[in-house]
Amino acid sequence: MIEWWFGKEWAGEFNHWTFVWLNRPAMIEWVLAVLVAVAFVVLSWMSMRRLAVRPLRWTLLGLRILFLLGIVALWWQPAIQLQKVVYKKSHAAVVADQSRSMSLKAGNGRTRAESLRNWFDENANIVTGLKERHHLRAFRFDEVPHAVPVADLAEKAPDRGRFTNLADALEGALEGVNEDETAGMWLFSDGVANPSEEAADLDVVLEKLKSHGVIVHTIGVGGEGAVADIAIRDVRYDGFAFVHNKLTIEASISSRGIPERPVQVSLSREGQPVATQQAVLPAEGTAVVSFTFTPTRVGRFVYSVEVPPAPDDAIAANNRRDFIIDVIRDKIRVLHVCGHPDYDEMFLRRYLKNNPNVDLISFFILRTNSDLQLVSERELSLIPFPTDELFDKQLHTFDLIVFQNFTYRGYQMRQYLSNIRRYVLEGGAFLVVGGDLSYSLGGYGGTEIEDILPFDIVTASPEFDAAPFTLALTEAGRRHPVMQAFADTDKPRDLLGLNLGLIPRPGSLVLAEHPTRRTAAGAAPVAAVIEPGKGRVLALSVDSTWRWHFGDVAQGGEGALYNGFYGNALRWLIRDPELRHLSVRSDRDTLPPGEKARLDLRVTDEAFKPKPGAQVAVRISRRDDGLRLHEETLRTDDDGVAVVGFDAPEEAGPLMVELEQLRSDGTPGEKQTLLLFVGDTGKELDDVQVDFARLRNIAETTGGLFTPLDQLGGELPAFERQQVMRVGKKRDVPLWDHAGVLVLLVLLIVVEWWWRKRRRLN
Repeated sequence: MIEWWFGKEWAGEFNHWTFVWLNRPAMIEWVLAVLVAVAFVVLSWMSMRRLAVRPLRWTLLGLRILFLLGIVALWWQPAIQLQKVVYKKSHAAVVADQSRSMSLKAGNGRTRAESLRNWFDENANIVTGLKERHHLRAFRFDEVPHAVPVADLAEKAPDRGRFTNLADALEGALEGVNEDETAGMWLFSDGVANPSEEAADLDVVLEKLKSHGVIVHTIGVGGEGAVADIAIRDVRYDGFAFVHNKLTIEASISSRGIPERPVQVSLSREGQPVATQQAVLPAEGTAVVSFTFTPTRVGRFVYSVEVPPAPDDAIAANNRRDFIIDVIRDKIRVLHVCGHPDYDEMFLRRYLKNNPNVDLISFFILRTNSDLQLVSERELSLIPFPTDELFDKQLHTFDLIVFQNFTYRGYQMRQYLSNIRRYVLEGGAFLVVGGDLSYSLGGYGGTEIEDILPFDIVTASPEFDAAPFTLALTEAGRRHPVMQAFADTDKPRDLLGLNLGLIPRPGSLVLAEHPTRRTAAGAAPVAAVIEPGKGRVLALSVDSTWRWHFGDVAQGGEGALYNGFYGNALRWLIRDPELRHLSVRSDRDTLPPGEKARLDLRVTDEAFKPKPGAQVAVRISRRDDGLRLHEETLRTDDDGVAVVGFDAPEEAGPLMVELEQLRSDGTPGEKQTLLLFVGDTGKELDDVQVDFARLRNIAETTGGLFTPLDQLGGELPAFERQQVMRVGKKRDVPLWDHAGVLVLLVLLIVVEWWWRKRRRLN
């Protein structure tokens, strides 16, 4: 009929036709049309209820409905679409698993990967036949799919993927092709899937394939019988621990295909035994082993949990799990010495005592050696100041020494000042708070203590100014972490009293100064820092910082300004890692073998301002044998940042990252180290059993078939969609504007009118 109607045009230009609607009404038009149609039919039926002859009633109603349908047809504009179509081969894909689980035995003397490659090698003619029926593409996959030539499926491929990601493999096989032109896929896998957090959801991908008619035939590689294996499935631990505090590590150990047996599980640090535990592994199940021990050293260490493999263990690599734990100090040990009790002493001692991270030993002087003593030493409740114990025998055990308005004179301490100087130069922290017993008033001018202060102590008259003033931050102070509590300019800064005769020395950094008092070198300093040798010193020329607490409370606060200042001072003095001038960060502690790794470096100057153009020498080596893996010298950008990129080695083990900032003259400056570990970060080998149930589900959801590889024979399941139709040219021939359509509608109206007249219905 169509061929006769269009004649030569059909034979010359078009070879296919279909019925279409040229007008697609909007939703609101649909709603209005339905309401009008319903009203029309209801009113027509009500007007004909008085007709006694039922056939007559239905005949008239039918004529009116036909008229209504004709109007709707005109509205939708029916048409015949003539098409020039081309038939082409459909797309299809072969998707083969190359994850690490494919390296396990398949039960026939070969590994699963060898069995699969052997099948492709022996059935190359099948693949050739697929090319004749489809546009064929081939993929291998682990974490992500990799496009490969079809012939390479029979060749050996690396199996180092950390995950098996079936969802991304199926979705990736469709990339670059039209889903509606794809017949399907043949998925060869053992069914083991342990996708990373970023993986697509398998159910979502399967529904997408199903909606486009893409069929997935699954072929199971490996036997469904139990594979004998003992594996450490999981290790639970905190990323950091406190030295001299108990730490608990739990390991979950699974047993598959092995009779119940006792095993000895060991925990080691850097290869040295830490603890062992006996456990009984069930035949098919999991045992949890717990280790509790006390770290004795501060540092970053590689710990390992290991269980001996069974004689028939399928794979020994999953019998060991390595991880990194940072062992940090439990508390900051502080020696606080004050000349006499006052508000400043009370507030600072209370802050240190209430800080859960501080182990405080505090002395404030109530009795000196020169005080009149009328009773024997044994009858006094006040003990003599233990200078020898504190400043000789125990000095090295403290992380911070605080001299608060304290003078050494009168306590036979002169010989111990050199010990304090040496303590600071070797890496100790020292906080000096002013007052009427400090600096020149305390007799520190010309002593070993002056050598490590940020001030030179000179003769001044007067030596102390008791007048109140408002603290003024320097430009360096606005950036320095010690003064960050004053970032809000509305915070109170009122102080009372000032030690005079203090001149900032070269190498020091003045953080705050008096707004009006002057010295020969400029404004009188109030707060300054210096880093003599390996140590750090913060010096305050006032003893009234307690006023910050009251001022903050008066403004509705809770004393956060005072606590914030001394908290920042404490962190800076003890060299909190976050406050170093040279810092390095890695996005992960354990690096996958052979993959790209990245380190972010940051450099600041003495005022903690980003340092552009700083040179940093980077050396990355294997810690066990010292083999150098990467070495370069970088310059920081305008933000004081540089990025190091390197390839992690294929061999598992610890890596040592060494950084060294180079001064402008090329001499070494601040150094930093970071311990990383190269090892398996995935869970690919945690469970070595095949999962054919997952493969069956994939096939059933998409309308495909599941077949074990050893039952496949010499033929792959076929797809129905071997050809797809593509429209190259088309033309719409409207039917609604034909004169015959209008005549038909008019005829319906005339017939209905004539019938009613003939029956004398109105």
